[in-house]
Amino acid sequence: MATSLHSEYKNGALLYYQTHRHRIVGAIGDNVQFYDFQHENAQVSGTDPLGYTATVVEAGSGTTEWVPSDTERGASTITCAANEDDGGSYQLLGESIKLDAGNWVYFRIKMQIDDVDQTDFFAGFAITDTAILGGVTDRIGFQSVDGDAGVDFLVEKDSTETKTEDVGTMTDGTDIDLEFVWDGANSALYSSVDGAYASTQTATTNVPDDEELRLSLEFLTGEAVANVMTLKKLTFCQVNLEA
Repeated sequence: MATSLHSEYKNGALLYYQTHRHRIVGAIGDNVQFYDFQHENAQVSGTDPLGYTATVVEAGSGTTEWVPSDTERGASTITCAANEDDGGSYQLLGESIKLDAGNWVYFRIKMQIDDVDQTDFFAGFAITDTAILGGVTDRIGFQSVDGDAGVDFLVEKDSTETKTEDVGTMTDGTDIDLEFVWDGANSALYSSVDGAYASTQTATTNVPDDEELRLSLEFLTGEAVANVMTLKKLTFCQVNLEA
């Protein structure tokens, strides 16, 4: 069943949403940045996805690649080379996201993983770094680690992390829909899993509010197998509340 399209204004920007008010599917305005990954821009013949910096690890057999998929409604797949900790780290060009009082920010990823107990992923925003899962100092988003099907939501500033554990649980080969909203005007942060709020918290010291961040996605295999993430949606929206 199709969901209805609604709209609202936020500081003069026109936002379109479906399902619930925080699921943004489009935005118009001089003070808004809206991004929706186009799967045809995924990796082709070993090149980086269009508009991204890619850091790949290929110690095992095969190739780590992010390529379009022949899937109805569009999708793309990230396939790891077949050695433990092989995979890819991807960051959209440009540090354009700021989680401060002057901005309202939305993020969404919808995806599935073929073996959720044998992979690691991070999806959200981070400072420029080649290993987002391995020591980056400032980030915000969802994460799951090898050996655990649970998804954590975390914020990290200057290497100090606040984590809400197990906001969701993944199942092999099944879609999971992860979203969060930063409301700078009220210093509030909300996350949801599959359309239901998983946590509500007031932003404190560990929201990375003093750095410009990049859209970031990292996916690694935790075994000598070419595991696969199938990406359905990767979206963000930022509205400047002071413009």
